[in-house]
Amino acid sequence: MRRADRAIRESPLPIVIPALLTVIVACGAPQQLRPPTASEVSAAPVAASMPATAGGHAPMLLHTTTIFAVGDLAYATAYYRDVFAWPVQTDTPTFVELALGDGSSLGLYVRDGFAKNIGKAPATLSYGDLTGTELYLVFDDPTPYLERLKARGARVLSPWSARPWGDEAAYFADPDGNVLAVARRLPEPSEK
Repeated sequence: MRRADRAIRESPLPIVIPALLTVIVACGAPQQLRPPTASEVSAAPVAASMPATAGGHAPMLLHTTTIFAVGDLAYATAYYRDVFAWPVQTDTPTFVELALGDGSSLGLYVRDGFAKNIGKAPATLSYGDLTGTELYLVFDDPTPYLERLKARGARVLSPWSARPWGDEAAYFADPDGNVLAVARRLPEPSEK
């Protein structure tokens, strides 16, 4: 027992713990992250550096690229090309961009490269986990895409059904846990 008493007396814990408590009290306890409230958003200053056009409006958006961090770039590229047949418009060792055909694109970025751009690696998911992202794709005829997703072994999250917002849709998970919705607009009641 004497050895244990001596180890405690000689350990740095009697000094470190009070010092740590002093830092926590001085800095405040860590707070849980939360999204801003509506009043906090409306009170936030608008960036003065936002460029405006001659008419005083914000510039028109020219292109949208949705980017997914992926574990295996070659596999993710083959997956999306096999299912949707989107052509590759950019192909580098760390990033592939697929043209969606409507002026937008899907970027597939190796996780390490993605991390270099944002300064932090995205969370690594276990099989079965999902990211907080969704790619919602509306087609006039989604049947071939639904069949190809099933053939590629896509995990069904929610089967094909009518949705309350006026679409029929099915939800899948891609190999990296991103959510894919394949949808079709339902005709308006007057169009039937």
